[in-house]
Order: sequence, then structure tokens, then C-alpha cells
Amino acid sequence: MDAQGGFTRSIGREFALSASLGADAEVRNVDSSTNAESNKMQFGGGSFFDRRNSLLASLAMGPTAQRVTVNVYPGVLSGVLAGVLRDVGGWGAASCDGRFIYGVAHRRALRLGVGHGTIR
Repeated sequence: MDAQGGFTRSIGREFALSASLGADAEVRNVDSSTNAESNKMQFGGGSFFDRRNSLLASLAMGPTAQRVTVNVYPGVLSGVLAGVLRDVGGWGAASCDGRFIYGVAHRRALRLGVGHGTIR
């Protein structure tokens, strides 16, 4: 669980870059006798890049299980190889215990993708 607030700066007529700060729930505790739930909150933040209010890429960092998360959405890589990667997106995360997960998604595959993770 997290909540963030921030600001957005326009870059030209089409693009914008946003930065945010907020709080992330680091640890969730449930008291077994009362079923009362409590969370330990820590600071977190992120940056977001969009074109005409459509998210293109994001970077989020915080104290949660996934310390750093990066997303590059389909359509962003279209200029890289003259449209070959137009429908491909990628994502990755680094966990607090040193594991990495990453993967790719394809726009025409019902927004589904494949991923891989490391296990210690």
C-alpha cells in the first residue's frame, strides 16, 4: 500500500515529466488475538514520463519488497529500431533481498508478457 503526491513539468507540447514523494507500507502486521492490522510506513517516491497524458515509462523506489521498479510501456521503443519494437514493453524490479525480476510484454498479446526472476 502506498500513497504519493508530486508535481508535473511539461516538456514541449506533448511530453511531461512527473516526480512524486509519499509513503509506502514497509511491514504489515496483524495481531493474532485481536485481528488488528498495523503498518510501518516509510518514504517512497517515483518519476513518470508521459506523452499527452499517456504513461510511457515509470521508475518507483521505496522500502517495500521491490525496492526499485522500472516500467517501459509498449510504444515507447518504436523509434529505436524503426518500428520493430513498437509493440514491445519491458519491466524490471530489484528486491530488498538482492533478487531481480524482469520481463517483456507485447501489446498484441492481450497485454500479457513473460518474466524471469532470480532466486537465492
